Amino acid sequence: MKTKKILIIATAFSPENEIGALRVTKLVKYLIRQGFSITIFSPELHEGSKINDAPEPVEFKNIERHTVHLSETFQKIFLKKRNELTKNTSATNLISNKRGGFIASVKSSLMRIAQFLYSLLRGYDWYRQVVNSQEYKDSLNYEYDAIFSSYPSVAAHWVGINASKILKIPLITDFRDPMNYETNSNWFNLQVNTYLQRQIIKKAAVVTTIAKDLIPKLKDGYKYSNTRFIYLPNGYDMDDLEVSTQKINDDDFLTFCYVGSLYGGQRKLNSFFEALRDAIEKKIIPKDKIKFVYAGKEFGVLHRVAKKFNLTDILIDKGFVSREESIDLQANSDLIIVVTWNTKKDQGIMTGKLYECMLTEKPVIVVVNGNVPNSEIKRVIKMVEGGFVIEDASLHFDKEKEELVQFLKEAYINKSTMARLPNFYNNKRDEFSYESIVKNFGTLISQL
Repeated sequence: MKTKKILIIATAFSPENEIGALRVTKLVKYLIRQGFSITIFSPELHEGSKINDAPEPVEFKNIERHTVHLSETFQKIFLKKRNELTKNTSATNLISNKRGGFIASVKSSLMRIAQFLYSLLRGYDWYRQVVNSQEYKDSLNYEYDAIFSSYPSVAAHWVGINASKILKIPLITDFRDPMNYETNSNWFNLQVNTYLQRQIIKKAAVVTTIAKDLIPKLKDGYKYSNTRFIYLPNGYDMDDLEVSTQKINDDDFLTFCYVGSLYGGQRKLNSFFEALRDAIEKKIIPKDKIKFVYAGKEFGVLHRVAKKFNLTDILIDKGFVSREESIDLQANSDLIIVVTWNTKKDQGIMTGKLYECMLTEKPVIVVVNGNVPNSEIKRVIKMVEGGFVIEDASLHFDKEKEELVQFLKEAYINKSTMARLPNFYNNKRDEFSYESIVKNFGTLISQL
């Protein structure tokens, strides 16, 4: 039987330590296990890149791998300056309007547009570097069965379209997230992103995305007669537990954990802290038996929210950590906190942290911001019986907040009596293992 060969273009890939790199890294790992041959082009990492220091999967020795750098001009003029600006914070936090007022609002909007134009220029620069490289030209002499390009940078899709046109083979464009998100965007960015997204999808044989509720957003009311839209979720990799140091917390603290960005306060944990404060005031949980462990660059944002509920003294700041340390923190906590949003404009926001909860089999409390109830993340948590979801837009918010208080009460009782919380996940969780996901993906590729 002929080995299936795939050309992959990805602007985030191992050993980069970003959640955006994880998806393609895991897809490639399990495609190789299925017997696929992989050629991949990805960016050369720079001094500001976050690196995963853990060994790469052994499967990667079989990849034909090409890393392409940005042009020297771009690195000297633009990249160096951006790295200096974001050295101690995230770009989102830098752009966010913390002070309010007209002048601050205008400044934030201009910085948002500048960040957007920077991203497009960076993408175009990398696209030109790839298609003009000798490695790329040589790679097009091979016979491939499909091309797979993966957002978060539009550059990957531009290269994929170029290769598909030359090789005359199907292009699978992976929009982990749509380009035309409206939340935290502006009119200019939205119009440009919508146009670019539409032009890319028109040229794709298949579009994959991480949530079912994202497909209408990707279609955006346009009829694509030659493009299939396929649900290809993110997931967890059981191999990741092999590098995790897990222990039973034999203390009597109920330990919560939040890992990652709060997007400058745009992701709000108020509903959780409100329920936790109520549980303390009702003497359901002693305040001195609670710990809230945070890992990331935005402890100040978390501290401001906790201060509103007189809960700053339960916070523990771990700072920015590697992915392995992140999994350790979650595996050695009792409850994982996740926050996302669901609005009329943007739905299907499935944060990658959810799947780390599935990996460690830790119960999760999800806070869903926004103005639309019955989010996809709530439906998934209910399907796998993974924990509790509170939606700010719920028509029965007060009732559900009381249910969260009871959920916290049961968690504390279980911790006090059994030293750890029971695992309630059912076998539906298995559908979100990368091994299972890639089996379905491999079948799709074979059918093209």
